[in-house]
Amino acid sequence: GYKIKNFKMVCDNTVEGSAWGLFGGLGAGAVVENLVIDESCSLELKATNQTDCGVVAGMMWDAKVRNITSNAAMKFDGKYAKRITMAVVGMAFAENDSTVVKNVVNNGKIVASDGGSAENGGSAIQVAGILGFGTNHLNSSEIVAVLDCTNNGDMESATARTSGIAAACNRYTHLRGCKNYGDQVNTFNRK
Repeated sequence: GYKIKNFKMVCDNTVEGSAWGLFGGLGAGAVVENLVIDESCSLELKATNQTDCGVVAGMMWDAKVRNITSNAAMKFDGKYAKRITMAVVGMAFAENDSTVVKNVVNNGKIVASDGGSAENGGSAIQVAGILGFGTNHLNSSEIVAVLDCTNNGDMESATARTSGIAAACNRYTHLRGCKNYGDQVNTFNRK
């Protein structure tokens, strides 16, 4: 039942493989739950190298995020240089246990400029309300579960992979009971 106020995150990362957020990384067994991120909070992503960025977690693996409401606005204004993710949870990964994102609500507006990426696959810019990118380890059958999540945040994007719930669902990523009510205007310049 805690509320976080006036937390303004600015990620201008130039180092490959970084994770940014209230928690940069949530490792095996971690649980973050029952939290409200106030509308006075924000996430601004200006990265120019591989970065996973999330209001709650930049990256999580074999962990749980549940019963979270984020009212923080998210803005991407960086340049493509391998995978870049931005959402309430940037990237979720499962290897030895399931990774769960459950009952997460995003009410914050999402704005993403053209980062110069016309790539497909895991090396793209991936912007979403709830989860940027979900996958599991190549030799694992553990799942990334995105359950009963809701995006109410409107999206203005010039990136190819933008979604209310999850921008990219890779191996063993399951979406169930999720709803998107946010309007999306996408001006991606397809070539």
